[in-house]
Amino acid sequence: MRITTSDRQVVVTGRSVVSTLGDDVTQVMEGCYHGGDNFTELGSTNSSNGGVYVGICNDLDIGVLPDKKVRKAMVRKDLIGLVAALKASADARITKGSINPDQFGIYVGSSSTQIGDLEPYHRLLRQCVVNSSFDSKLFGRELSGNVNPLVMLQTLMNNTLCYASVALDIRGVNGNFMDFQSAGARAAVEGFHAIKEGRAEAVLVGGASGCPETFQMQQGIDSGYLAHGEALDPESTIKPYSQSRCGTILSEGASFLVLEEQVSAIRRGANILARVADVSMASEGDFAFLNSDKSTGLPRCIKRLIEAGSIELDKLGLIFGHGNGSLHGDIVEYQSYLDAFDNQCKSMKLTSTKANLGETTEASANIAAAFAVDILNGADIPPVKNFDSTGVNENLAVSAERAPYEKSQILVTSRGFSGLCCALVLEKI
Repeated sequence: MRITTSDRQVVVTGRSVVSTLGDDVTQVMEGCYHGGDNFTELGSTNSSNGGVYVGICNDLDIGVLPDKKVRKAMVRKDLIGLVAALKASADARITKGSINPDQFGIYVGSSSTQIGDLEPYHRLLRQCVVNSSFDSKLFGRELSGNVNPLVMLQTLMNNTLCYASVALDIRGVNGNFMDFQSAGARAAVEGFHAIKEGRAEAVLVGGASGCPETFQMQQGIDSGYLAHGEALDPESTIKPYSQSRCGTILSEGASFLVLEEQVSAIRRGANILARVADVSMASEGDFAFLNSDKSTGLPRCIKRLIEAGSIELDKLGLIFGHGNGSLHGDIVEYQSYLDAFDNQCKSMKLTSTKANLGETTEASANIAAAFAVDILNGADIPPVKNFDSTGVNENLAVSAERAPYEKSQILVTSRGFSGLCCALVLEKI
């Protein structure tokens, strides 16, 4: 007998994180507990404000990847994304035939490939950069004849999805999202609904991010979104939710979760790590992300979950936020929680690991969700590195110290340049 939509429960059976601090979830969390980070100076922009910094994923476990010919064709973002996808699948103990390929789906948050990935053509392609943007018309008119057309296939947004689908024999529902910071969270939302609606038994959901070019960073620096050389304290970089925050640092990274229908997961003997109680999405509408002083979408996301009974205030004690140290974004996000909970959140803590891992854009919410799964299974709450308490409302404490977690729900949130806001409620089994 078919399980109806209302009865279908969505659970997490696998998770992965590939970051600047490693590609093992436990290892990365330990790095966050001990204040680790791994940022390097990329170079100067047109600004006089000093160099910009990035986070680079080193020592990737390429042993999990397909043969060398496939690796050679992949750009870095897709390489990192495929490593994360395969690790999540392995963590979920998915083997060939354990899930019907037609009922196995994949949703990925992944945006553009960087010019620097397209060796040996990146110097040529940079000639088409006008006012910090790539002019595709100029390229097509004057330079396209100098580039092998097959090389341009490397720039496709959905390559991470394609490589993972081939490697894992995924033939079910699929989609690639380009909502910037919210893209990976949207992938999780879509995967949740695909399972609830009976369109899939299992869905691999996640995001992959590569580092941008220096020429693309000028607007971010000017707006206060990105940190730069002169603004950085030598002893601390990103300062989420702090009064003294000075911008964020973009990083490479990838993360995936394996979502499954609970009965199907039990049938195949999967290790169930947590339950996805509910999800929500909302748009900011007419919204200027970099300089807005208020969010309408994020409070709406959270209030819907409260009204639906998916968030139970006596069970929720932790918000894993998007806080990345940007001048405008953090305070707007923080105020959104106060608005959504009507300032009734004194029993909750707010955390973020961006000070350790950087802004991993499309992968950021998935990394937070992977950490949340481990916290629900006994791991400690990671502290917000570099946090200073000035300017924080007493109604919502920021987690400045490593601490155990005793409640059974965690809220993961995300806000993106596209104006899309997402929220996921993870629950202990």
